[in-house]
Amino acid sequence: MPTCCVCQGHYEKPESGERPKCTRCGADNTSWEQVRGRKFGDFIDTSGVFLSFPVIALFLPILLALIAIIVQREQLQSYGAILVTSLIIVMSVDALITWACYTVRFRIREDALFRKVAATKRPSSETLVVSVPVAALLVALILSLVLGWIVSLILNVLMAWLVAPLLGILSASLPLLSNVTLPLEMVVFLVYIFLFPSLFFSTMLFLMKRYVGSFDLPCPIFLDVPRMRTVVIDEYLAKLGDDTPRRGLEYRELKRTSQGGLSVTIMWKVEEKGDKGEKKEKTIKVTLESDPWARLLSAKEEADKS
Repeated sequence: MPTCCVCQGHYEKPESGERPKCTRCGADNTSWEQVRGRKFGDFIDTSGVFLSFPVIALFLPILLALIAIIVQREQLQSYGAILVTSLIIVMSVDALITWACYTVRFRIREDALFRKVAATKRPSSETLVVSVPVAALLVALILSLVLGWIVSLILNVLMAWLVAPLLGILSASLPLLSNVTLPLEMVVFLVYIFLFPSLFFSTMLFLMKRYVGSFDLPCPIFLDVPRMRTVVIDEYLAKLGDDTPRRGLEYRELKRTSQGGLSVTIMWKVEEKGDKGEKKEKTIKVTLESDPWARLLSAKEEADKS
């Protein structure tokens, strides 16, 4: 069954000519049916010229490699191997990034809207667009230094444990190798396979947010407090069954929770017989708490006799 884009409830697929209406929140999902039926090609058409930038950046190392080959022809074989390897890695990662971003496109929209009603520990898309490439560049540079240190450490250990016994000399008399510096083409290789996928991720995240922002969809229920209140109260009343108070129901103390949900207190009056058969009126007070999608989490009840 399709999922409602407003409350994440389920609704039946409509017959021909009927509107897909959610039975839980009453939202019209006509536009949602149209949007979720779009294909990946629609994203490419909508992105247009913006999508060409990451594609151009993807093949930038080909130009750099050709320049390096022209300048240093004797290193044609090593540059060619590095070029092919880097392209295979980066293209594979970029394809995975594209699939992942397109898969969670609606989550990107929901997360941006949810930040209007509650704080979240997850970094925003704006933060990721900037921080991911910076972090990737730092990791690549640090890794190139660490790899050089590891190589020099391995060589020193091999000289002390293998070379010295074979030559019949004391290992202490062998000079220690200083920190080995990786070749420039290896440093460029590391920077490329870390930096360019991160830049592609930032661009794809920006384009995906721009793409889902163009959808003409109803707002999620956590932005619609009256609808949210109605759904929460109806869900609680449905659990009461035959004891559901249909008249004289009032709601008080409506407020947001720190998680973006809703807290609402409802009240109604009932009549009871006392010990001597007299009628007494009792006020039932129940505080309901829900999650951001108006799903009931708790119901705390107290009775106040009047």
